[in-house]
Amino acid sequence: MRPLRNPVIQASLAWILAQWMRFCFATIRWTAENTEVAEQVWQDGGGSWSPSGMAALGSRPWPGHIAAPNRSRP
Repeated sequence: MRPLRNPVIQASLAWILAQWMRFCFATIRWTAENTEVAEQVWQDGGGSWSPSGMAALGSRPWPGHIAAPNRSRP
């Protein structure tokens, strides 16, 4: 017997998960701190984001001391 394959149980679990996520999203508090500093940087022309810069960061293993070793075959 596989209880998680039962459509009634799947629907019930999906409903519980949806209600839990609705509760979490409704109770999350979003606060903005140091907005004056960020706005000053933006006014000065700094703080830009570029996809190519993010791609360069994403191509490197981070953090280096935790990254998996290179196991290439000789």
